[in-house]
Formats: sequence, structure tokens, C-alpha cells
Amino acid sequence: MFGTSHDLALLRNWAESCNVPTPEESRDDLAIRLFVYSLLFREVDGTRSFQGCSFTRRGPMVLLVVKSIEGEKHQVCYTTERSAERCIVAFCRSYLEGRTKWHLDKYRQD
Repeated sequence: MFGTSHDLALLRNWAESCNVPTPEESRDDLAIRLFVYSLLFREVDGTRSFQGCSFTRRGPMVLLVVKSIEGEKHQVCYTTERSAERCIVAFCRSYLEGRTKWHLDKYRQD
């Protein structure tokens, strides 16, 4: 199953697991709220801590770079979409489905 209803179900399940109330809101609004309040600057799965993110316009597309630390490794995950909101939704979807691809952050290695 794919699409908005699939994304919304993933996000609502995630919100429930974090004890976050989910009033009727759009997929994008819920994804942004959960991304900012439940992921950034918190340890999320006992091993990974998200350290921030950045958005960059690349022509008609937007690049989201999520920075994290897993153990002693600084890592980044890249997501490209048509808008910042869609980047967040796409990142949340891939994270919740266990499909994020993390790469060593060549600028933050000690």
C-alpha cells in the first residue's frame, strides 16, 4: 500500500508510540510536527541521535540532509523532493519503514 493514506497510517502509529496526540491534520503537518518534536535532537532508537538537518534548493528540487550520530559515527541521510514538506514526509516514510540509507559524514569525522 502506498500513497497519502499509507503515510498517514505510518505517522499516526508513530505518534501513538511517542504518546503524541494526533488531531485531524494533514499528512504534511503531522510529518513536520513529528519530525521536529520527536526526531530532531533526541535519541530515537537507543542507538541513533539526530543532530539536525539542512535544506538546500537544487533547481526545481529541494535536498534535505539529516545529520545523526550512531555510536561514535557521524552520519547523514539525503532526501530529494519537490518541496521541503515533501522531503520531510519522504524521510519520515523511509525512516519508519526502516529504509533510510545512512552515509558517513565526511565533514564531521573525528
